[in-house]
Amino acid sequence: MADKPGVASAWPDHRFDNDGSLILGGIADAYTATTARRIRGYYRGLRICGRIPATNTGPSTMAVDKAPPIDIRKAGNTALDPGNLIAGTYYDFIYDDVNNVMQVDDTPVGGGPTGPTGPVGPTGPTGPAGATGATGAGATGATGPTGPTGVTGATGPTGVTGPTGPTGVTGPTGVTGATGPTGVTGATGPTGVTGPTGPTGVTGATGPTGPTGPTGADGIHPGYRFRFDSSTGMADPGAGDFRLNNAALASTTAMAISDNSADTGNPDVSTAILAWDDSTNPIRGTLLIKKISAPQNVAVFNITGGSTDNSGWTQLALTYVIHAGSFSDTDACVIEFYRAGDVGATGPTGVTGPTGPTGVTGATGPTGVTGATGPTGVTGPTGPTGPTGVTGATGPTGATGPAGVGTVVAQVFTGSGTYTPTTGMVYCLVISTGGGGGGGGADCTDTSASANASGGSAGGTCIEIFDAATISGGQSISIGAAGTAGGNTGTDGGNGGDTTFGSLHTAGGGVGGDGISTGTSGTGTPRAGGTATGGAMNIVGGSSQVGFYATNETSGMGAVLGAGGSSFWGGAGISSSTTSINKSGNSIAGSAGFVYGCGGSGAQALNTTTGAAGGAGMSGVIFVLEFCA
Repeated sequence: MADKPGVASAWPDHRFDNDGSLILGGIADAYTATTARRIRGYYRGLRICGRIPATNTGPSTMAVDKAPPIDIRKAGNTALDPGNLIAGTYYDFIYDDVNNVMQVDDTPVGGGPTGPTGPVGPTGPTGPAGATGATGAGATGATGPTGPTGVTGATGPTGVTGPTGPTGVTGPTGVTGATGPTGVTGATGPTGVTGPTGPTGVTGATGPTGPTGPTGADGIHPGYRFRFDSSTGMADPGAGDFRLNNAALASTTAMAISDNSADTGNPDVSTAILAWDDSTNPIRGTLLIKKISAPQNVAVFNITGGSTDNSGWTQLALTYVIHAGSFSDTDACVIEFYRAGDVGATGPTGVTGPTGPTGVTGATGPTGVTGATGPTGVTGPTGPTGPTGVTGATGPTGATGPAGVGTVVAQVFTGSGTYTPTTGMVYCLVISTGGGGGGGGADCTDTSASANASGGSAGGTCIEIFDAATISGGQSISIGAAGTAGGNTGTDGGNGGDTTFGSLHTAGGGVGGDGISTGTSGTGTPRAGGTATGGAMNIVGGSSQVGFYATNETSGMGAVLGAGGSSFWGGAGISSSTTSINKSGNSIAGSAGFVYGCGGSGAQALNTTTGAAGGAGMSGVIFVLEFCA
């Protein structure tokens, strides 16, 4: 996009003092640089090459034109040591916008201090005359009086030019005669000895100085005029105003600026403002904000994001660069914009560098334990063969891991005997569960009484994995018997038997239910489940429950039996009766467990002297899952 009114060109990126456009001055440790462009703030790409006026004695600073002094640092952002900068020597300074310092290569430009001046070369041809500059704005003073002209003598005729003789001694100058016609030019003779210079004539009196012309009007400040609004909310600041989103200039990240400037008539400059983010460079351009009445108060920001076009105002995305002084509410300011160039086309890819040498192969670590073989994944494409590294020393051989598994065999034991491993068994998973306890019986000695027995609890369970060496030739096994049912006279249910797998682990049996025999009303106690010991995982069997009853106004009394405990393998004895409605004189027997290791349910007698037996528990089991080679 072409520059809009008030949009200046980009600043030059370096200055040299070999043509007088830049001068390095100051004193040791506090240097200055004066250029013809009157730089007010530092920017990325600023480069100064000049001759140091005095040797530094330690850390130093540089101030370029009107910009404030900043530190001079060596590569790596380290401070100068005494004598890094030598008087009379040229150095190259580049502005580091990340650390806000002037970075200097402390190797002198040209390799050392300036040598003695060489002989003057021959004068080159005179260049073409430059264009005449514009006439100054001041009024021309009055012309002084012209002195009288001397009398001109008559011009004598010009004779034929003869050969040039040797130059004689210069005689006194005669009266100038009238100019005759030009004769034929003769051959140039040798240059004679130059005569002595005659005395300088008396200088005429200087004419009087003309009156000073009237002072011209102030020049127009570059950029657009706006007033500073100290509010920080990102909203319409009002015609001719701008505001920043933070009272601290260094923390500012956004600007709200009116579509209309504060110039005469509040002209609409929104077209130019909306073009400030058009560059494809990550830094779209640079804003310079300057207080008109105190131009030393400045702030510099980069535009680093897209602008938001609102009704009557625009919001700009800013990144702080530098500031000096501050702004107060209603300060008249001028805002200058310097557009960054678009991102250039990507250059060609550089030539790939040579491959570095192959590193030395480290020593081989110890071989880990071989794990179980996982499923074979899909074969990927073969990659290119890399260079062969140096063979490292062979590490010690690790212990031999277990053989892989080819066949899986299951064996279930519901009766005592011997477990003999299948040929080729590598390791096996063993799950052992004890027998379940029987449910308690219930009996009443009075027709107005009720008896609620508790069910038997479930047997415990052991889970463990054994290798072939531990199992050896086999293991004797014992399966826990089912607990017997409590009698109809209100006796307790029998305990379930323990299940053992050799001497490797024991799954305890469940506890028999609490039988009830009463002449009033009684309720049994729930039983805790059987325990387990010696397994890698030891699971306690499920506890039993106690029965209860409830009165219904319409249908009489309903009953729920005390359930047996659930084992690792599942549910227990049934906990409710299909004949749960009692008018009078009814008793309900418990149900037997039907899953390995679970308990039987307890019995119940309601308003009857006829007792009922509990349910028997379920015997234990051993499940062996073999993994064979």
